[in-house]
Amino acid sequence: PKQEAVRKLGELNALIAQAKGSGIDTTREESAVWMAGEFIKYADWDAANVARNKAQFERVKLLQNNAQQLANDLPNFERGEVIQMLDTAKSELTQVMNGSVTRRAVPKVNWSNITVQNDQFMSNGKPVFLYDYFSKPLNIPTSDPTLYNEYLGQLDHPKAISPIFALDEAGTID
Repeated sequence: PKQEAVRKLGELNALIAQAKGSGIDTTREESAVWMAGEFIKYADWDAANVARNKAQFERVKLLQNNAQQLANDLPNFERGEVIQMLDTAKSELTQVMNGSVTRRAVPKVNWSNITVQNDQFMSNGKPVFLYDYFSKPLNIPTSDPTLYNEYLGQLDHPKAISPIFALDEAGTID
């Protein structure tokens, strides 16, 4: 499964280059490529740390009886999910390229130009979702690209949770 995931990653990267050459927005697929690369690394770690994972599975009552099997299966499960994600991304981009699917470009939000109106963050007059999807540990600097990037979000913690927490007393973004 690892070789298949790496091969499909290469195929998607080649398709992205072709699509970009045609002026097609590939933000979604670039995100899939980044995420696939991360999870391939996680699967490699899990393959090298089966005993540690077994110990973690044993701590969960529902998983105790199958801890060894779950720890053994985890790396290839992750790789299988990566393969599925890459297949989906490749299929969708192929459809966009051949014209059978039309989609809007992914808007890039410039967070330095965000305003707050009522209880919403606004960009160019439209509400924007806080696309910082991951909880981030407080001891990781915001300069760390592993957690703070265009794919996981670049918002600082914990103020990113709600506009209310990001405002000072005057109502401006803190």
